[in-house]
Amino acid sequence: MSDLQPVTTVLAQRTIYETPGVFSPSQGIVSALINFPTLNEDLVIQRIIQEHQAKKAQENSLWRIGGGLLGLCLGLGDGFQVGDLIGAAVGSGLGGGISNELQRADEATLRELNLEWVNSPDSYIYHRKRHRGEAVRRLLLIMPHPQNSAPSTTFAVQFPDGYVACLAIADIANQLMFTMAGYGFDLDWVGQKQNLGFIPTDLGNSLPVEIWSGQNQHLVAIPYNTPHQFIY
Repeated sequence: MSDLQPVTTVLAQRTIYETPGVFSPSQGIVSALINFPTLNEDLVIQRIIQEHQAKKAQENSLWRIGGGLLGLCLGLGDGFQVGDLIGAAVGSGLGGGISNELQRADEATLRELNLEWVNSPDSYIYHRKRHRGEAVRRLLLIMPHPQNSAPSTTFAVQFPDGYVACLAIADIANQLMFTMAGYGFDLDWVGQKQNLGFIPTDLGNSLPVEIWSGQNQHLVAIPYNTPHQFIY
């Protein structure tokens, strides 16, 4: 462990998100602090679409009562085109059907649903589509803090093509959870990965500590997998 002292010192400090350090000298890496909840974007999208359809159904009822004039003013024709496009996906649950349908939706449709973000790097769906599927593992990274450049712990996920996406923290419905940060990096610059050793966890297993090097850059990475109930 002595060779990893600089690494554990950083891990014991508050993270880049100002959350508690993930390493305890008496316990090792604290699993509860690295198996954090992430935003279920598919579920969020499903709820947005359901609310949109409920609103349109109510407007349609008012249209019938009003003899058509109210419906004309509200532009229900466009609204029901949206419903036709994604209605089947809502009923299909969270198996990726909603996301697949949204990929075929145009920008106007996404704007109407307030879902433009699904086509931005701030969205997990964007990365899942762009980087060949679901994230394959999480990473603890030691990177320079954006404010003072001091080494700090950053959370990230890695996709099947190797791309590393950093995470951001957000307060969603009074619960802190992690989302895509909107930035990350490919591994083209990494010429060598060296195993520095292993760090124990409070669950009795150990996690590998790697240093990624290349093009005058160095990065400490600790890869690990999460329980199956976590989204990514």
